[in-house]
Amino acid sequence: YIGNVSTILYNGDLEIFLKEYSKYELMVCTRFHAMILSTIFGQKIYNLIYSDKSKNFIRDNKLFKKVDDIKDLQYDTYLRKYHFKKVNKSKMNKLKNNAYMQVENFEKWLNG
Repeated sequence: YIGNVSTILYNGDLEIFLKEYSKYELMVCTRFHAMILSTIFGQKIYNLIYSDKSKNFIRDNKLFKKVDDIKDLQYDTYLRKYHFKKVNKSKMNKLKNNAYMQVENFEKWLNG
């Protein structure tokens, strides 16, 4: 599969990066923000996490049944298409609504 794998690097131009990032069907996400972006873009995700931040977000929002920790990765681990999962639309809508509510509540707090 190595010929089908590529890396997307951020060079300082957010618009170009997001445009390129959004084109991919499958993403291996090791970083929290990669997981968020891939969720937003409706990509199939394989979460290979290393922090409690990602683990807690996934657990608290019941996004994925299976999550692998990067420290448990073995050299002979095979990654297959069925390992990649999308966040379902109802959960995605709930996440969006919660994010909007957080912004609204913060703005109310700022404005007193």
